[in-house]
Amino acid sequence: MTGKRSRQWQADLTSLAEIREFVEGCAKTLGANESQTSDVLLAVNEAVTNSILHGYGGFGPVRIEVDRDKGQLCVCVADQAPPFDPTQHITPDINRPLDECGLGGMGIHMMRTLTDDMVYHAPTEGGNELTLKKNLSEDV
Repeated sequence: MTGKRSRQWQADLTSLAEIREFVEGCAKTLGANESQTSDVLLAVNEAVTNSILHGYGGFGPVRIEVDRDKGQLCVCVADQAPPFDPTQHITPDINRPLDECGLGGMGIHMMRTLTDDMVYHAPTEGGNELTLKKNLSEDV
């Protein structure tokens, strides 16, 4: 089953529950199982939260597109915040004691861990597009 679904919200923390509900419904319709859906929901929640808190520092539009392509669930999180490519962010050393770790970076690490691929695109008109991809194998 295929079919791109897209929706836009005013990006603020109160929109997160509605965004998760939208992504969950789309993921299940497109064939994701419970585990795959859960992983994608956590990754999308982190991406949108980063956009709100670090990109906008408050409010701004966020568009979510969900599609299935070549056996993958693809969720694009698009905003109009200043450009930031999380795929270029250095992975933190997760083996260091917690009190030695600086703040930040764990959310991006979590997105990488929960998805099979992350693709960043900076549109010429500005903003960010981060596509989170999750393999949809039937036996997972």
